[in-house]
Amino acid sequence: MSETESKSLSILQWDRKQDTFARYLDKVEALVIYYDCGDAMDKVAMRACPTKTAYVALDQTTSPGKKKGALFKANKRMCAIITLGQGSDHGLNMMKIMKTPDQPNGVAWEFAQIAAKKNKPKYASAEIQMDNELDNLRFKLAGDFYNDVVSITSRYDIPKMETELVKLMAGKVSNPSYTNMIMDHLNGTNHSLDKICDQIGVIQRLTKVVSQNGTAKARSEKEVQLASAEEGGMFEGVCGNCNKKCGYK
Repeated sequence: MSETESKSLSILQWDRKQDTFARYLDKVEALVIYYDCGDAMDKVAMRACPTKTAYVALDQTTSPGKKKGALFKANKRMCAIITLGQGSDHGLNMMKIMKTPDQPNGVAWEFAQIAAKKNKPKYASAEIQMDNELDNLRFKLAGDFYNDVVSITSRYDIPKMETELVKLMAGKVSNPSYTNMIMDHLNGTNHSLDKICDQIGVIQRLTKVVSQNGTAKARSEKEVQLASAEEGGMFEGVCGNCNKKCGYK
């Protein structure tokens, strides 16, 4: 990676809020790939990471020494990125307590694991909480409903089958046409909340355009010129639209 590419990347920030952790972790994992530091976030691979003392003594002219040296550097880089992104003292302290004489930079994968345990829970009570949040959703626009579902499920390390999510939406839809579309989708083999929301969203957008055009047309029809042939084209009666006495053509 060139120096220009490195400078173009901004430091990922995390505000220590649970509802933003999943997004933060996804971006960290993307940076891991970008920097080619994947093994630094791999618990098994990091077993081969040398201590600071061992790293100094490594012969990095050999293949094994070069590989271990790269692992130590990868962990060091990811720890620095994570530390710089902490927007609270609590986050900084989490990384600080992971630092030891053997690993003075900390251990990147341990931070991700501990933070995920606290901010992306997967225990039974968390599943109940997630289900309650999903049950409280209301369906109005298909696109908004899909985004709300993703926002909730991404905060938990609990898998949800696409079929479950489509059925969830089916129970919240009151429009018969949308209900039929969802049932047809469920009768198929590949269930996808994203796909069915897209299909319904197309109908909703089209309906909105037609409705807007109809409203504009109705308003135009109301704004007609009232004329009276007997009074030289002047209408002096009460307007049926605004209920005011008029005197215009």
